[in-house]
Amino acid sequence: MKFQIALGFLYLYILGLNASQEPKCVNKYVGECYTMTLNSPQQDGDTLVWKCSDKIIYKRRKGKIEPTADVDMQGSLTLTDISKSMACTYKAEHHNKDGRLIKEHYRRLCVFSRTPDPKLEVECSPSGVATLQCEPKSSPEGITLTWFHNDIEMKNKSNRLKPQKRRSRDLYKCTLSNGLDTKESKEETVSCEGYNSYLLFGYNKWVMIGIIAGGGFPLLVLIVSLITICCKNPRRRKRRLRDHEELSLYYLRNISRDPQQLQQAARENQGHIQTSEMDSVESYYSSEICL
Repeated sequence: MKFQIALGFLYLYILGLNASQEPKCVNKYVGECYTMTLNSPQQDGDTLVWKCSDKIIYKRRKGKIEPTADVDMQGSLTLTDISKSMACTYKAEHHNKDGRLIKEHYRRLCVFSRTPDPKLEVECSPSGVATLQCEPKSSPEGITLTWFHNDIEMKNKSNRLKPQKRRSRDLYKCTLSNGLDTKESKEETVSCEGYNSYLLFGYNKWVMIGIIAGGGFPLLVLIVSLITICCKNPRRRKRRLRDHEELSLYYLRNISRDPQQLQQAARENQGHIQTSEMDSVESYYSSEICL
């Protein structure tokens, strides 16, 4: 008799333990849809209630519905565009018109953010100090960041990690987890050696060279222009002398043989030559001053 009583208490304890335990979680991602199937057809004068953690989200009593939700004729509840606020334990109770319980249903919903693909970024300061950052910079709510150094988990959970000591064989990576799945970045060897060779006065060397070259180009154009202008004067002088000589030869060929005309032509030619020589001298001194 005592043994039967003990078995009865044990059975009641097991029943109470199972009743207190929450149902198995249904895992869904933010933005997904989910239908909780009841399979209890609607009846005349019946009552159907859906609750989310004891909060009534749907109630149908004798044909009157308030509050409303997406519930079909079989009593199944459909959730669309799931958010974190929809995570709870759902309970359905269906009674007939006499108040007798026809069917009840429990469903626990767990909502997770999707885990983004992490990417390890390395920033080097002008002094050669490395800073590690796991992209994306701002992860969705519920995403956990973890750093690994040579496959050993680090205590630092911030998204800007500055390794204190680095060796050529050290490998770093980051992982992002939503509690449901975990994604990890590629392992990287952190090195900022030789970074200063690309700097000039604390700035990128090639950028500084480009700025200096860009500022010196107008000065170079000005110098070339001045030299070109000054070099035009000797060429002009030679061209003018050649024109005078050709004109004199043409004049001598076409004038008559009269001695007086020859003497006059000689005097005119001598005057032209002297004038040309004076112009040449002036041009010469002008070019010397310009240069």
